[in-house]
Amino acid sequence: GRIWNVRLTWRARRGPSENYTAFVSVCDAECVGDRVVAQDDAPPGGGTYPTSWWHPGDRIVDVHTLELPPERPVTASIAVGWYAWPSMERLPVTESRVSSTEDMLILTEVG
Repeated sequence: GRIWNVRLTWRARRGPSENYTAFVSVCDAECVGDRVVAQDDAPPGGGTYPTSWWHPGDRIVDVHTLELPPERPVTASIAVGWYAWPSMERLPVTESRVSSTEDMLILTEVG
């Protein structure tokens, strides 16, 4: 379909002092350069539970809805990450058991 719902569950290791925005991107093949075909940026939980409220051990369910263009890519990847607003500075990925770049996780490749 053209509408994808991506459901993420975040677990806080410690309570962030700032509020961050999560991004979810669907990319044409690889998530590099200008290959993003759909994206949703939003505070976690639709803004109902900002990251500055998080406590160690909290689990936060976060749903992002993305509308793909009519000419959906044959092979796509889904990437997620965080950034500070308004600087747009992305947070680094410091630990990953899945594919990643220095500032986003590549969750899956859909073909």
